[in-house]
Amino acid sequence: MKSNVKRGGGFAGLLRYALDRGLKCEIVGGNMEGRNPSQLAREFGASRRQRREVKRPVLHATLSLPPGEHLSPEAWNELAHAFMRKIGLDPEKHQFVVIRHDDTHCEHVHIITSRIGLDGHLWHGVNEALVATRATQELERELWAQRGVEAPKVKIARAVDLAIRRSDGTPDSLRTFLAKNGIEARISIGGSKITGISYGLKTSWDGGDEETTYKGINVGARCDAKSIERRLAERREQLSRSASIQ
Repeated sequence: MKSNVKRGGGFAGLLRYALDRGLKCEIVGGNMEGRNPSQLAREFGASRRQRREVKRPVLHATLSLPPGEHLSPEAWNELAHAFMRKIGLDPEKHQFVVIRHDDTHCEHVHIITSRIGLDGHLWHGVNEALVATRATQELERELWAQRGVEAPKVKIARAVDLAIRRSDGTPDSLRTFLAKNGIEARISIGGSKITGISYGLKTSWDGGDEETTYKGINVGARCDAKSIERRLAERREQLSRSASIQ
């Protein structure tokens, strides 16, 4: 899951953008009654009037799932409430609406909220991009834990660690051992070095099986191309030392 957060000066234009997708968008959560941009903009006026001096009262967050993954409207609403709390916004006091888009290869939601609480409290936010990233990482782990399965990125990282320990230090050997765990390693080699790596993993989601591809860097720092190149070299050196001792 990925996140992006921005601040803005007006609600109306953003609401028109978020709801201008026809059948490809729908309101799936929040705490507001409005069903169209003009109604919602008028509602947001209630919090804006609390602090007229605030020039950028809008916080716009997007949460995106990996390709092939889907959440129900109810699950998105629950996730959005949890995200708000994790970044320090009380969903009981700050107006917000959650709009799902399904017009790209990655299902995602737009969370449009007021930084001004209905009690007049202003959410200042510090390093909100970093805070949002950490929040989505926590939510992703919690989401998979609720389903009683290991999160895909955690599963891949654990499998990579084991595969390297059992490999002969070559990319082909790494591919072979990962395949035994149901993971397809797609390795790009330039010259004699690994220049890119991604991992394909089949997961069950909403009753169906989908293969999702994860870039190495998104799995973790130890699973990107540079780290895999280094770790395989260390494995070859380890095997060479063991052979010389024998």
